[in-house]
Amino acid sequence: ISHDIPAAFRVGQQIAMLYRGRIIAKGTPEELKTIDNPYVQQFIQGSSEGPIDITEY
Repeated sequence: ISHDIPAAFRVGQQIAMLYRGRIIAKGTPEELKTIDNPYVQQFIQGSSEGPIDITEY
């Protein structure tokens, strides 16, 4: 488990992303970089804007 996306992408062969206790995406780092999932893209990009409400955390 990591929030360090660059490190996880460097060492991981398969990555899974959890959101609210559920796996919402999994694949290779390259697959996750191009996946059409706004939650994954917001998290990978470190953006405060998107479907994940960062104020609830």
